[in-house]
Amino acid sequence: MSPVRINVWRLSIIFLLSTVVPLALSFLAIELFDLSITVLLWVSIASIPLAAFTVSRAVLAELDRVIQILAPEETEASGADEVDSVSALFDPTA
Repeated sequence: MSPVRINVWRLSIIFLLSTVVPLALSFLAIELFDLSITVLLWVSIASIPLAAFTVSRAVLAELDRVIQILAPEETEASGADEVDSVSALFDPTA
C-alpha cells in the first residue's frame, strides 16, 4: 500500500488566496490611490479570520479524506452484532 499524504499544496493555495492576496491588493490600493493605512487594517481584520476558517475547513476535509482511505467505516451489519452482544451483557432480564 502506498503512503497516503495530506495535500499541502492545496492547503497552501487556499491560505494564499484567502490571506496574502487580499492584503497585497489592499497594499497596492493604498499605494496607487493614496488611501489611508486604515484600509490595510480593515482588510486584515476581515481577511485573517476568514482565512483561519477556510484553511481549518480545508485541513479537516483533507484529514477526513486520509482517514477514509486508511480506516474506512465498517458496515452496519457487523456493528449491529457488536451492539447486541454488548447490550446482552448489561441486560438484567437476560
